[in-house]
Amino acid sequence: MATVKSSQVNITDLDFDNISKMKTKDFNLVLVNANTGEKIKQRFITNSFFNIVDYPKLDHFFRDWRENKVIQIDKGVLTILFRICQEAVDSNNFLEVQINSGYRTLKTNEYLRRHSGNVAKNSLHISGRAIDFKLAN
Repeated sequence: MATVKSSQVNITDLDFDNISKMKTKDFNLVLVNANTGEKIKQRFITNSFFNIVDYPKLDHFFRDWRENKVIQIDKGVLTILFRICQEAVDSNNFLEVQINSGYRTLKTNEYLRRHSGNVAKNSLHISGRAIDFKLAN
């Protein structure tokens, strides 16, 4: 068992060991970077080889926009995000997700710690293993 936490979303006790057993359906996803206004649109087709995910594009999308620094975002974290989105799509199998934070440099993380009481010193954002998001639908 694991816990995924965000300042916008709290999903607890999701059984990540059995995530592949979650229901599956085709869906359209739009990720919106709340800080830059950038958007990424992705169609997911269940049980298909046509799900081509452009990881370098996602790495850039989730970059530290204050420092314009990019690292590789953990693929496991992205998989969990996409599975959560799949569960939350509307009746038209569409979902828009607002991304508030992905990767953070140490400098950005320290800046945010000084200005907020909700930022961990050793945040998983620093290593590309956390994403703060809000489901828009």
